Amino acid sequence: SKDLEELKEQLRIRNNSHFRNARFELVVPRKFNVDARTSAGPIHAGDIDGWARLHSNGGQIEVGDVTGSLNAGSLGGHVETGDVGGDLVLNTKGGHIEAGAVNGKVTAHTLGGHIEIEKATDCVDAKTMGGHVWVGHAMKSVIAKSDGGGIKVVKADGPVNGKTMSGAINVTFTGQPDGDSKLVTGSGAVKVNYLKDIGFDISATTGGGQIRGSFVEGKPGQVNYQLNDGKHKLNVASGNGSIKFVEVEASSIDQEFEEELDDRSDSRGQKLFNRGYDLITRGEYVESIAANRQAAKFPRLKGIATYNIGCALALLGKKEEALETLNDAVDFGFDDVNQYRNDSDLDSLRSDE
Repeated sequence: SKDLEELKEQLRIRNNSHFRNARFELVVPRKFNVDARTSAGPIHAGDIDGWARLHSNGGQIEVGDVTGSLNAGSLGGHVETGDVGGDLVLNTKGGHIEAGAVNGKVTAHTLGGHIEIEKATDCVDAKTMGGHVWVGHAMKSVIAKSDGGGIKVVKADGPVNGKTMSGAINVTFTGQPDGDSKLVTGSGAVKVNYLKDIGFDISATTGGGQIRGSFVEGKPGQVNYQLNDGKHKLNVASGNGSIKFVEVEASSIDQEFEEELDDRSDSRGQKLFNRGYDLITRGEYVESIAANRQAAKFPRLKGIATYNIGCALALLGKKEEALETLNDAVDFGFDDVNQYRNDSDLDSLRSDE
């Protein structure tokens, strides 16, 4: 409609000399596409029910879950997102990249940090010049390159092509790849795990280490072996590190995957919580609410993050909403009576007693 197009145009804010040092808070309908740009500052967004294009020339980009596709880039900061319902493109020249489960293709490139992707239903292209690459579950092919760190794919259902100058490579094949794979490191070790009945035409070469597996024990140099009549090639090479092939059980890999997801989830949740707390102490209450809403998605933090949302609402003068939120915090397990009685952030609620 005409009104919707006008609203879209109003949201498409271009930074010029009048707005370069300004901060904008945009309130949009629940289902809405977002196109946002900033010349210097960060972009923080909650969940987006639609697609999003976000660009910052100098700040961090942090997004919740996105139901559609996401294209985000920064010239100087980290780029982080939750789950994404479509294709994902993330680029930064100065920070790390982190994403949740992606229902589509992933393109993630950075010049200065690590890359971590929890899950991708389509192909993954991850390249960094300054950190490690970690992929939880890749349901199709993976291309991973790192000039300064290791490469790990916890569960690979398709072919993996990984190259690192100085780090280790650890890949577990949980599905029969439909193409060739190549794992190369300049100075690190390579470990290839695989489920029973998965086959490869293996060529392994090391300049200074040994090659080990059920089909070879401690042999230096080069090994060629056809595992389970595999037709697709698996070329593995290390400049001076060891190479190891290990048959594993699906249950042990599933457990490792869940444990690593839990660790990553705790880390992301804690970062969001810390940011929300820092914002409320600086008097940035609206931004604090957004960060704590994201933190409250993590079960361990749900109660205390909801409590902090209630505090921010009280400081904004939204008494009824604050009281409802604090009741929710109690239901979610944050029931420290002394905290409720003595927290000065809640003084405005006590004035009506």
